[in-house]
Parts: sequence; C-alpha cells; structure tokens
Amino acid sequence: MNNSNTHICYYSVTDTNTSYQQKQLYNLLNSTKLKLIHDYSINKDIILICNILKIHDTLTSLNLSKNEINESGYNALADALKVNSSITKLNLSSSNISNGITALTDALQVNFSITKLNLLYSGIDTNAKVLFNALKNNFILINLKLTIKQFDNDDLIALNDSLKVNSTLTKLNLLYSNIYNKGAIALADALKVNSTLLTLNLRSTDIGDDGIVALADALKVNSTLTKLNLSNNKFNYIGTKALTNALKINNSLLVLNLSGNNLNYYSMIKLSTVLKYNNGLIDLNLNRNQFDNNGIIELVDALKINSTLTSLNISSTIYFSKANINVISSVLKLNSTLTYLNLSRNYINITTVITILKSLKTNTSLTSIDLSDYGLSIENTNVIVKALNNNTTLTELTLQNLY
Repeated sequence: MNNSNTHICYYSVTDTNTSYQQKQLYNLLNSTKLKLIHDYSINKDIILICNILKIHDTLTSLNLSKNEINESGYNALADALKVNSSITKLNLSSSNISNGITALTDALQVNFSITKLNLLYSGIDTNAKVLFNALKNNFILINLKLTIKQFDNDDLIALNDSLKVNSTLTKLNLLYSNIYNKGAIALADALKVNSTLLTLNLRSTDIGDDGIVALADALKVNSTLTKLNLSNNKFNYIGTKALTNALKINNSLLVLNLSGNNLNYYSMIKLSTVLKYNNGLIDLNLNRNQFDNNGIIELVDALKINSTLTSLNISSTIYFSKANINVISSVLKLNSTLTYLNLSRNYINITTVITILKSLKTNTSLTSIDLSDYGLSIENTNVIVKALNNNTTLTELTLQNLY
C-alpha cells in the first residue's frame, strides 16, 4: 500500500487473512484521506476501520459514499466518531442511512471535529427531525449537505428551531429535497433570526410562488446570507416580483441562481429594474429561462447602469435576433464591471459571434466568455482569432462542440 499523504482506495480491502487485512487498513489510515465506494464487503471493512479510528489521529477525510452499510455498521461508525478527534470531513452520500440516522446524530452531539457532512441522496425519508435536533447542540459543523424526500410537520419544526439557535452552520445544501412551499416558509421564518448561514442551496426542491414570497420577506431582514440557489423550482412572475422587491432593500446577497424556472419577459422586467439599483449582487444565473428578445433588451439596458454585477449567465434562454446582438455589443463596449458572460446555447451564427467579439476591442473588464454550442465549425476559429486581435483582457474563450 502506498503511504502517500493522500491515499484513495476505490475497492474493498477485505482479505481472508484478518491480520493482513488489519495491516492493509492501518496503512491506509496512516494517510489523511480514505475513500471506499461501492465496497461490497463494507460491513466487514467498516468494523475494522472503526476500531482503528478510535485510536487513530491522522485521517481527516472519510468517504464511504455509495455503500450499503447495515445498522451494525452505522452503530460502529457512530461509536468511533464519539471518540475520534481527527476526521473533519465525512461523506455518506448515496448510502442508505435510514437505519443509522439515530446513531449518527447521537455521535454528532459529542463529536468536536467534523465540520463537513455530506448526506445527499442518503435515503433519509423519515425521522429527519432527529438530525435537525442534533444541530441544536452541535457547535462544530459548518457545512451540511442533505437530501430529504419526505418532510413532515415535525421535521419542519425541528429544522426551523435548529437554524434559529445554531451558530456555526454556514452552508446548507438541501438539493433535491421535497421542500415544497411549506418547507420554504419554515426556512424563511428561521432566516429572519439566523445570523450565521452564508450559503443556502434549494435547487430542485419543488418550491412555488408562495414559498419564494416567504423567502423574499426573510431577505428583507436577513443581512448575512450571501449565496442563494433557487434553480429548477416552480415559481414565476409572483415569486420573481417578491424577490426583486426584497433586493431593493437587501444588498448583502451576492450570488443568486434563478436558472430553470421558466421565467418570462415580465419577470425579466422586474429583474432588470432592480439591477439598476441593487448594489450587492455580483453573480446572477438566468440560464434555461424563457426570455424573449424584449426581455434580453431590458436586461442589457440595466447593465448600462449597474456597477456591481461581475458574472452573468443567460445561456439557453432565447433565439438571439440581430437587434439583440447589436444591443449586447454596444453595452459590452461600455460596461466596465462584467468579467464573465455566458451566452452559450442561444442559437446564433458566426456573424453574430464576430459582432460580439469585435465589441470587446474597447471592453477592458471581460476576462471570460462562453459561446459554446452555436453550430460553429472549426474553420470559423481563424475568423474568431482575428476578431480578438485588439483585445487585451480576455483570458478565456469557450467554444465547445465545434463541428
């Protein structure tokens, strides 16, 4: 076995010779990272791993994702975590933890080293409240990733209460959890009190307009949240209107992801209006929405005034018209804050690409632009290079899927 500073093992290390097996595992645990995924002998291996963890002080990262750990295995892991003080990262994603959630949360209440816990897609369909209640007494964890398919009222109450009193968690990722409106309302209530959470990921959590309205109200009083991901949800104009009203007041939110929500022209009008006055947002993702040509014109018009936005993603939004391209090009000649622009998958031709790139002759801020999936051929690259001859700031040009 390699005793390098970082050792990653992808397969079972179980051997019929127990003493040899222990030696191999101990060699692995002398490294700083151990990764056992798809280990078909995990429930044998984990007992040995946990026994060593009780006296081991070098391993900092333990990845047991994509395994079928049984109840005895989780009990052994929990017992080890109660005394281990070196592991800071624990990954149990895509492992069915439903039969081990109680043991794990008991360990979290006395463990003083784990700062990052990944439980995405881990089969927590019931009893999530046990984990949330543990957060009330845990003052070490700063990053929690969690997928919960079924929230009941007790779970929501526990989540709300824990976020109101927890003072260390800075990142919460609830990707693909069935939050719905009632969950968003509970989260919003907690955000009005919580003053430590910096990043909240609610991607693909089935939140509609009512839930977004509640979150928007929370943003009016919350001044610590800096990143909010609301992509792939089910809200439209009403939710967008509430968000933009909140952003007239809130200048602490820096990153907002609204991709994949079928936002239309009327939503774009609201967003464009607030961009003229908001002094906080630096990163806005509007990928995969339904903006028409007029919507893009509204957005670009706002960029003439906005002086804080540095990253804008409007890929997969519209079929660009010539008028749109001219408007975008004229703004790029003047805008001095935008450093990243993603226009990919918007069905424009080489002529349009050249128009955009020529506008960069006078632009002194843009360093990265994505024009992928435009149906461009390799032969077009020479023309593209010539168009960039006079630009001195662009460092990255993405043109994937040339034919």
